[in-house]
Amino acid sequence: MNLIFATTVKEGLTIGSSTIPPGMFYAWIVMLVIIGLGLLGRSYLNRLNVNDKPPKFIVICEQLLQFFDGVVATNPYRKKLAPMLATLFMYLLLINTLSLWGLRPAAYELPIALSLGVLTFIIMHSLSFKTYGLKGYFKQYMQPFGFMLPLNMISFATESVTISLRLFGNMVAGTVLVAVLQQLITPLGYFLPGIPLSFYLDIFSGVIQALVFTMLTAILISSRTE
Repeated sequence: MNLIFATTVKEGLTIGSSTIPPGMFYAWIVMLVIIGLGLLGRSYLNRLNVNDKPPKFIVICEQLLQFFDGVVATNPYRKKLAPMLATLFMYLLLINTLSLWGLRPAAYELPIALSLGVLTFIIMHSLSFKTYGLKGYFKQYMQPFGFMLPLNMISFATESVTISLRLFGNMVAGTVLVAVLQQLITPLGYFLPGIPLSFYLDIFSGVIQALVFTMLTAILISSRTE
């Protein structure tokens, strides 16, 4: 069992002739954890009395939902977007702080980051199409003038890719920075200053990148639906 776990951590999970990269494997695990917590929270709320004090997990989720509800307060789809953004933030926070467990952040792998960009692209354009209809949707590509059509097509197609590459680049840079600092600090006595510094940088970088990507996603969606 230990050998299987060690192989999974270093090389990924092999199923038949296919190998799942470590980052993708961790991302799936995180998704299962979030789904499990959601089902657990829902079950708990169904059994919760009005006078009972909710657990801290429920309170944190509610505050997170209220925060993102305020971010998209003027959006007509706020009731659906706020839970989606809160879930996206939790997902990014967990996969970006895997280094706290001695693992490489999942967003360090380009396919994971690009998949989040694809998600943003689908949500952004599907809601835009729903809001403005066929004619209004394609009219956006010719703003402010018709000859801007080619440039707007490129811009609309690459917006979500841009934030994905930004997430990927920053996570790679943060991981490399922590590794370099650890190597520099080790000769000076790693266990005294190194562990707290690594702990701080891992959390700080993970939280900031999760928040930035989620906020940029909210901005892009709002720019196409308001």
